[in-house]
Amino acid sequence: MLPNIGFAQSQRSENIVDQDRQVAENKGQPLFARHIAKWGSMQKVGGREYKFLLNPKLFSDGGKNDRKEKYEIIWEKVKAAAQEQGFKVKDRKKKPYKESTRTRAYFDTADFRLRKKGYIIRISTKLKKNEPQYPFILTVKEGSRLDFRRVLNSTLSFSGAHEGKTEIEENISFAPDGGLRSSLEISKKIKLEPEELGSMTLGDFGKVVPRLLKLGIPENTKLHRQAAYSMKIKLGKVTFGD
Repeated sequence: MLPNIGFAQSQRSENIVDQDRQVAENKGQPLFARHIAKWGSMQKVGGREYKFLLNPKLFSDGGKNDRKEKYEIIWEKVKAAAQEQGFKVKDRKKKPYKESTRTRAYFDTADFRLRKKGYIIRISTKLKKNEPQYPFILTVKEGSRLDFRRVLNSTLSFSGAHEGKTEIEENISFAPDGGLRSSLEISKKIKLEPEELGSMTLGDFGKVVPRLLKLGIPENTKLHRQAAYSMKIKLGKVTFGD
């Protein structure tokens, strides 16, 4: 007997309409409350990262001392905004302006087929006196801004020969209208030596995370590398409460 496909599609459509109606009714509520109304439990989320953009001109001139002054300005603004909301703020006492540096290289096809399918491949390499330190960290992510269930039920996993770390994180940022929006992503992280990834084709990455080989992209596809140089500092802590 053939399944009643039309009924199944209709049922899914009704569910989506019900979810959207719930979201509309909860529009005035905080972002997390709207998510719970639409997606149910968010207990699998292990962390949330709040992102905001800075004018790069702040850091384009001068050296480390000049950047320190700019870091201080930004941190004071963050603290003022947090304290206005009643959040507790704690300054870091030990070397708060110490910079750790690294490169972050992203791998995708020329037409960003991985990104369009919701996947990111990234290699993070720490630098010490401008020299790369190994092993580096390979991160493979599957994410979505519109379908959290996809992430919460993801089958992204390591091959049997590899073990690493799994995280589910929500990334919160400003929407064009000034409100908050977010995306959800699951990431697989593992330390590897460069030779373990060969020439870094899709097939080489797929040996570590097999899901990448089921996206309809040939294994021998050569991936393009886009690298960014980053600096990281830890200025203190903001406690959001419950």
